[in-house]
Parts: sequence; C-alpha cells; structure tokens
Amino acid sequence: MFSKLTALTVTSLTLASPFVIPANAQAQPGVIVVAPVEHHHRHFTVEYRLPGHWHWRAYAACHSRAFAHDVARGLRFQGYETRVVRRA
Repeated sequence: MFSKLTALTVTSLTLASPFVIPANAQAQPGVIVVAPVEHHHRHFTVEYRLPGHWHWRAYAACHSRAFAHDVARGLRFQGYETRVVRRA
C-alpha cells in the first residue's frame, strides 16, 4: 500500500512539474563569429596554337586548375599545342 502511494505521488509530481515550474529559459539568438576570408579569384586560361605557329590564342577561362588541365588535354588530343596560364 505504501509503495503504491509513493509511486502514485512520484508519478503525479513528475507529470505535473512542467505546469508548476515556470520556464524562465528564453531562447537567445546565437552568436555567430565570422572570420574574414580572402577570396582569391584565380582564373586559369587555356591557350592553344597549331604546331609550328607563333601566336597563342585563348581557348577558355577556367576557375579550377584541374578543369583547365582537362581542357588542355582534350585540345592536345586534337593535335594542338596547349598551355595553362594562371591569371590573378
């Protein structure tokens, strides 16, 4: 009998506590710290020329060095001389 009364009291206090105890914790906006980031916008220009010619011609401007080298490789397979030039 005593254990049933104790269990009932504990259960009722546990279930009623959210209504009895006021919630004072208000949501505060989080602090966001932003570090300064330098954006280096480097462009890579793929230039090509036919074998034996003097002048280089621009073929494409790429944001990625890997992509620029892929483009240059494709042009080399077509018989052109290529180079990748980094532009600031």
